[in-house]
Amino acid sequence: MGLTLLTAGYSYLNFKLTHVNALVPTANASAGSNWLISGPPGQVTCREQRAFHNRVGQQDPGSDTIMLVHLPADGGQAVLVSIPRDSYVPIPGHGVNKINAA
Repeated sequence: MGLTLLTAGYSYLNFKLTHVNALVPTANASAGSNWLISGPPGQVTCREQRAFHNRVGQQDPGSDTIMLVHLPADGGQAVLVSIPRDSYVPIPGHGVNKINAA
């Protein structure tokens, strides 16, 4: 009974998800391809966006998700690197700041 409930729960949740084939290789991907995946901050309210804008002068508080994916041309295993959004990096002409400010 437990396995049936678990399978039913998984099937229901999987059905509710929106599936997107976002990493579709193009004709230019013959030497492998690299993809930047960036997502918005979760659940940012209008009030929080106004506070962010007033504090730093930007409309968008940046991205919560920054990942690089490498898809090898030979069909080998993909490599995923997640970059913490609070990582400090040099920004040419602007000094050093968090990567999501770049």
